[in-house]
Amino acid sequence: MSHARLVCVEGVDGAGKTTLVAGLERRLKQDGLNVGAMHLRSLFDLEFKRDLVAELPLELPLTDQELAFVSYSRLYDFYLSDIAPALRAHDLVLLDRYTWSYLVRWACRDVRWSVLSAVGAMTDLVPPADFTLLIDAEPFAAYQRKVSGGLALNRAETLGRGHAQGERAAFVNLQTRALGYYDVLFRGAAPATAARIDSGGGAAATLDQSLALLRPLVGR
Repeated sequence: MSHARLVCVEGVDGAGKTTLVAGLERRLKQDGLNVGAMHLRSLFDLEFKRDLVAELPLELPLTDQELAFVSYSRLYDFYLSDIAPALRAHDLVLLDRYTWSYLVRWACRDVRWSVLSAVGAMTDLVPPADFTLLIDAEPFAAYQRKVSGGLALNRAETLGRGHAQGERAAFVNLQTRALGYYDVLFRGAAPATAARIDSGGGAAATLDQSLALLRPLVGR
C-alpha cells in the first residue's frame, strides 16, 4: 500500500455507490489486497433521531442544527469503534458514504452550510478519507435506477416531501439540491484526493473508471 488506505464512494441516492463498493472490493481482492468494506447508510438515517439523543442530557426536541452536531459525534464514535480497527486489519478500507454525506444530508435539512463546514473541518476528530470517488449521476436517472431495481427510497426527507410533490418530483428536487453541495465539496477538496466518476456508461464502466484511478494509489 503506497498512498490511499481509506477510500470512500459518495454521490446522490441511487447513484450506484453500493454497487461500486461491492465491485471494487471484489476486484481489488482479486489483485491480492486485503480489503474491507463498510456501509454507513444507517449512520446518516434521519428517521432514527432518537438513537442520537437517547443517552444525552439534552432538552428535546432538538433543532436540526443541534442534531447535526450530535450526529457528528456519532460519526466520531463510529470512526473509533469500526473504521480505525478496520484500517489496522486491512490494507484498504472502502466506505459507502462518509463525511461528505454527513455534510450534504444536513445541508439538505437547511442547516447553514457555514455551520456544517466548520463542523466538517474538525478533521482531528474524524479523519478524512485518503481518496474520494464522487459518482456523477443525473437525479432522474438515479430515481429510475432505484425504482427499477426495487430499492427503497429510504431518505426521510424524500418520503416526507413526496406527499405534496409526488414521490419522483420530491426525489429529483432533493437530489438536485444535494448535487450542488457535492459539487462544492469536490471543488474544495485537496489536489489529488478526489475524482469524479461518470456513471452514464453503466455499472461495469463505472467500476473500470474507478479501478483505473485507485490501482496506482494502492500500489496495484
